[in-house]
Amino acid sequence: MSSSSRIASSNCHSASAPADFPQSSISIMTCDLSNAANLSSHMQQYTTARIKFLLKQQPSTYTVFGFPAKKLENTKEFKKIDGFTSCEKCYETFSYTSTAGTRNMLSHSCVKNLSNTKITTFTSSSSSSQRKFNDMMKTYKKVKLSEQELNTVKNLVSSWICHDMRSFKIIEDLGLKDLLQEFIVLGSKFGEFDVSCALRGAGTISNHIYDLVDDYRLKLKDILREPLDTGAIYVSPDLWSDDHKEISYLGITATFTTSNYEYKTVDLCCKPFVGDDHSGKNILIAIQKALEPYDIYDLTKLSFISDRDKCCIKSSSSCKNRARFSSPISQLVINKLRSSRNFLFTNSGLSKR
Repeated sequence: MSSSSRIASSNCHSASAPADFPQSSISIMTCDLSNAANLSSHMQQYTTARIKFLLKQQPSTYTVFGFPAKKLENTKEFKKIDGFTSCEKCYETFSYTSTAGTRNMLSHSCVKNLSNTKITTFTSSSSSSQRKFNDMMKTYKKVKLSEQELNTVKNLVSSWICHDMRSFKIIEDLGLKDLLQEFIVLGSKFGEFDVSCALRGAGTISNHIYDLVDDYRLKLKDILREPLDTGAIYVSPDLWSDDHKEISYLGITATFTTSNYEYKTVDLCCKPFVGDDHSGKNILIAIQKALEPYDIYDLTKLSFISDRDKCCIKSSSSCKNRARFSSPISQLVINKLRSSRNFLFTNSGLSKR
């Protein structure tokens, strides 16, 4: 055999053999393992676009494994060595036939490492974009704390709740659990440390939220576009007043299903109501302005949900398709929206509609 060696691949990738491997004219040719025998006879069936698509759809096995091939003397051509496949990364070789399957290759460490790398990359991207919409949750090991350790935690939680007059339910908040879990992860990395190194003040967090708003709105616009076009989105506006601060607030919640039939609920806004009064005209303007950042301009594409069923039933007595949000949202808002006839009323009034 000649003293030169390199890895040859049908997709033009190549790599040198490890230093501790004896050099030879044996190389690895990468191609679809299931159709390699008939590859040359079916070339006319392929186009550049189809080959690109097939390469993108290749399982991890075909990304790592190829056929060993021997270089023909005095030529640049390679002849496949039938009955074997080899890893392009570590050169581990397995027996292979078209009917043998790929079980051994799938269990190979290089294939597993490639799959884990793809999963890690996807998880990191999903987490950075928006954790609330993530579909992959990391599981942590369960531990059994001593009674003394549990009492210490309970004492700290009780002191925190009572000292600041907080709701008992706050301890069950998912956001708090995520925060505590992240501190445990940091603790496993740095050991015991002062948490003030990681925690930031109210002003810093407030400013950071403003930094996140535009990014989250862009993502929500993309998420809402498909259910909005297909009429699969329901919007629930709510208006209430803070008697202490003498400020009214407008909140809007969207409920929808995705193209994959996933049920989602998201708060689109919770902001002070700045209208001169609670007239229907001003409330309609406020709703429209609150939805515009999400590229929602045509309110007739939306279905509206209200749980104020008593007032709605009373106002609907003269016209079945006339709905009315309870005061202070006046009939003017409904007259603008009712043309779509997309109103749903929850609670007992639904059966009387």
